[in-house]
Amino acid sequence: MHLKNILQINKVASGHVFVSTNNTFDNGWETMVFECDDNGKPTNWTELDCDRYSDESEARNGHKLIVAKWGKLAPLA
Repeated sequence: MHLKNILQINKVASGHVFVSTNNTFDNGWETMVFECDDNGKPTNWTELDCDRYSDESEARNGHKLIVAKWGKLAPLA
């Protein structure tokens, strides 16, 4: 499972962030936020936010919470 959203926001210079949730081989389930261009391509791999979870259900809920935290904005893609 990979959940992702590209949000248009005013909190970063580019005006966009990429929110990605994955089950990683080293940390398990995690959601990370990166600054990106308007096409969703990350422009800086330093995470702006990160949360980790113990299972897929928590990860799905956590992804929704991170998207809400970064703004009530409709995904661009």
